[in-house]
Amino acid sequence: IAMGCGVGFGQVLAGLMGPTLGWRIPFIAIAVPAILLAVVFVATTREPQRGAQEEVLEHYARDSEFSYGEVITWRKLAKLFRTPSVMLILAQGLPGSLPWGVVIVYFNDYIAQEMGIAVQKSTLLVLAFGVGIMLGQLFAGWLTDRWLRHRLLSLVAFTSVSLVLGAVPMIAALFLRDVELWLYLLMCFPAGFLCGIPTGVLRGMLMNVTIPEVRG
Repeated sequence: IAMGCGVGFGQVLAGLMGPTLGWRIPFIAIAVPAILLAVVFVATTREPQRGAQEEVLEHYARDSEFSYGEVITWRKLAKLFRTPSVMLILAQGLPGSLPWGVVIVYFNDYIAQEMGIAVQKSTLLVLAFGVGIMLGQLFAGWLTDRWLRHRLLSLVAFTSVSLVLGAVPMIAALFLRDVELWLYLLMCFPAGFLCGIPTGVLRGMLMNVTIPEVRG
């Protein structure tokens, strides 16, 4: 959720400030609140106790003296590569990372330079895409919490279909020319929503098949 918000807000800020104030100012505008938020987090938040959220340890975690002392070892790390679920999730992530890298870096520039849409308007399209991602990840978390244990195959199938369907409005948005802005927005938002679903589901699935000390 934070990544989706950050991408969308950052693109909007750069699109609004960059053309008039120069490309350096948005970096400063982002850095100042980021430093302030970091100070607030350090002063007000407490790191969750490792292992306390694991279902099998919930009974023991209620004890004030509970401590999860397991640490990562080469043996535990090697076991990850013998776990089919982990390997399949990591394998799909290699090609799956390529579209995200291209979209995050080049989407705004492509809309503005290749499609001839004003920077301020192209920023709105990126924002719609980012909001869609955020809501898609929220929905994915809600769905994973309910389907992971009892409807796993349905969850995997739904994730795959949503990713394929997400490409349809995305491709349409990139190839259509000279249409109204609202039509572009209608394509970018569902594209982000559908493409955001697999991210939320896969993280939940990966956490479900790994132990705390190796998840990072």
